Amino acid sequence: MNLLVKVIPSYEINDEELWLFFKMVNSGISFKEAINLFKKENKAFAKLEEKLMKGYRIEDCFLPYLKKDTASKMSSFLHTLPFSKAIEMTFLLKEESKKQQKEIINDVLYPLGLLFFAMMILYFFDIYGFDIVMQIGGESSSLSYIRLIFRLIFNSLMLIILLALIILLPFLNAKRRIYAFIRFSHYFKNTFLHRILTLEFVERIILSERLGYGTKDSLMMIRQNKQYPFLSFIAYHVSENLKDGQRVDEAFAIDYLDKGLLPYLSLGLHSGCFKEMLERYCLIEKERNIKRRKKIFKGLKLIIYSIIAILLILLYQLLFYPLQALTII
Repeated sequence: MNLLVKVIPSYEINDEELWLFFKMVNSGISFKEAINLFKKENKAFAKLEEKLMKGYRIEDCFLPYLKKDTASKMSSFLHTLPFSKAIEMTFLLKEESKKQQKEIINDVLYPLGLLFFAMMILYFFDIYGFDIVMQIGGESSSLSYIRLIFRLIFNSLMLIILLALIILLPFLNAKRRIYAFIRFSHYFKNTFLHRILTLEFVERIILSERLGYGTKDSLMMIRQNKQYPFLSFIAYHVSENLKDGQRVDEAFAIDYLDKGLLPYLSLGLHSGCFKEMLERYCLIEKERNIKRRKKIFKGLKLIIYSIIAILLILLYQLLFYPLQALTII
C-alpha cells in the first residue's frame, strides 16, 4: 500500500509539532491524550483522530498531514521501522542535514554571492558604463583594453557555469548518477568522494544501531531508502556480500567505500568493540573531512576573491578615466 496519499489536505502538522508529539508519547503520555492536547491548536490532529477511529494505520493517518519533505523521508523508513522509530530517524537525519547545509552556506555561498554581484556589475558596466565613460573622456586604447578584459572575464565565467550545467543536468537522474559513480570508482580509488560517502554510510549504521537494530537490519534500512541513492547502492553491495557468507570486514572491502575503514572493522570484530570502532572511525574521519573541505573551500575562495579584486581594480581604472582625461586637457 502506498503510504503517501495523493490528495493534499488543507491542514498541516509542522516538524516542531510532530517532534513534540513524539516526545510526549515517548515520555509516557498516551496517544489519545497527546492528540487531545494538540487538536485544540491544530485541526489536523482532529482529522487525524477521525481516521484513527475508522481503523486506519497510524502512518496512513499522519503522513498526509506532514510537510512533503518530512513525509517523504519518513515513508522511506516505515518499510522497515515502526512509526515512532521512523520519526526519530527522520529527525536525526534532518538535524544532520541542517548542520551540513549551514557549513556549506558559511564556506561557499557568501563568496559565490559576492562573485555573482560582481558579475552583474561587470555586465551592466559593459552595456552602459563604457559608453558613458567614452562620452565624457573620449575613446582610447587603454579603455578598449579594459573593456576587452571585462568581457574576457565575464564570458569565461559564463562558459564555466554553462559547462557545469551541461555536465550536471544529466545526473539529476539517480540511475545516471549511480552509473557515473561506478565508472568513477573503477578508475579512481579512495577519493574525497569515497571518504564522504563512507562517513555518511557508517553514520547511518551507527544511528540505526542506537535505535536498537543490528548491522544487517541497518544495512537493509539504508538499502531500501531510495532517497539516498549512493548509500542505498553501497548498502546493496555490502548486504549481498554478507549474504554470500563473507565476514563484515570482507563485505565492506568494495571499491565504493574508503579502504581506511577496513582496519577499524577488523579491530572491532577481534576486540568485540565493533560499534565503538565505527564511532572512532567517524570521529577521526569527520575531522579529516573538515580539514579537506576547508582546504578545498579555501582554494575556491582564493580564486573568487582574486577575480573580484581584479574586477575592482578595473572598475577603479574605469571610473577615474574621465578625470585623467580632463587633467590631460
